[in-house]
Amino acid sequence: MMIDAMPMSKEKEAVLGRTRPSWLPPKDPNEDKKHWKEYEKMMARSAESERRREAEKMTKSNDRDVTANGLMRIWEDSIIPRWSDAIRERRTRELWWRGVASRSRGVVWSRAIGNELGLTPNSFKAALGRAHDVDSRVKAGKGDAEDIRKEAWLSKIREDVNENTWRDLRIFQVGGPLHQSLVDLLSAYAMYRSDIGYVAGCNTVGALLLLNLPNPSSAFIALANVLNRPLSLGFYASDLGAKASAYNLVLQTLQVKSPGLHEHLTRNIPDADPEVYLNTIFTGLGTSHLAMDECARLWDVYVFEGDALLVRAATAMLLRQEMALLGTRDGDEVRKLVESGPTKNGKVALAGGSGDEEGWMRWLREAGKA
Repeated sequence: MMIDAMPMSKEKEAVLGRTRPSWLPPKDPNEDKKHWKEYEKMMARSAESERRREAEKMTKSNDRDVTANGLMRIWEDSIIPRWSDAIRERRTRELWWRGVASRSRGVVWSRAIGNELGLTPNSFKAALGRAHDVDSRVKAGKGDAEDIRKEAWLSKIREDVNENTWRDLRIFQVGGPLHQSLVDLLSAYAMYRSDIGYVAGCNTVGALLLLNLPNPSSAFIALANVLNRPLSLGFYASDLGAKASAYNLVLQTLQVKSPGLHEHLTRNIPDADPEVYLNTIFTGLGTSHLAMDECARLWDVYVFEGDALLVRAATAMLLRQEMALLGTRDGDEVRKLVESGPTKNGKVALAGGSGDEEGWMRWLREAGKA
């Protein structure tokens, strides 16, 4: 294509017109004026469309702020002060599905999870102290076989925190504001449950709790109690029966919601073992496969409704990527697709980044409907 290498001079423009390339014969002046006016109108329409888009974006942002402020007042004025009665009311269930105000999450999540284990801040300090002792003995060359086994957990924790915990947020990596807090939280839990140790997936669970609870000790109490729920404990303790039961529930629900996808995953792909593509959903309690705001909304419901919601969430994650999953050819492709999450504006939405929380909640609701 030929273009004018230099801007057209005033003299040349007067002869050729403003809408005619310099290498073509001059255009009729009236036609040139007509085309120039059409061009100006087109540019004006484009500018107006851009202004409308910005106005709509601001309106949506303002609406979200108003909604968030309204929810915060309801939780802080009506729900939290009368907790025992309020959480049994039907309208409150709809409230947690609409989302807990971010400022209220620390109190709400802690109360909803509870503390059946009777842990205290001193429990956290004692467990963390044991982790430091193990580290010191191994570094001094005085560790026994048990110490070396535990040191392997601590090493994996440091690796996962730095390499596999919402890197796009730059909060948990070395030098980030919550790096050491997350390392301490996971190390303390591994020592507290030395029969389990450290399980990959716990890193993003701990990260979510640190972001929403007031301090590491309260995050530790919540983490220990939520991982003591039957389904999560089954996965962390590698209970094959419990895991198989969870996978079967997901596939049974999927068979009802999408027979085609169910058949593809269970018959068309012989090596698509549910363990391959569902395990990390459950060990991460949903946090490993969603954007940060989507995780928070999932947990607004999960802390109240428990294990059944994780099965529902796993089903929703598969349904949300149904068309892409139908194009997979082997189990590894299924795993990679599920772990990568859905695309957003043509790009893969990074776990821990900005997501479409309202869209995600619609999928979650739909997955539970008969």
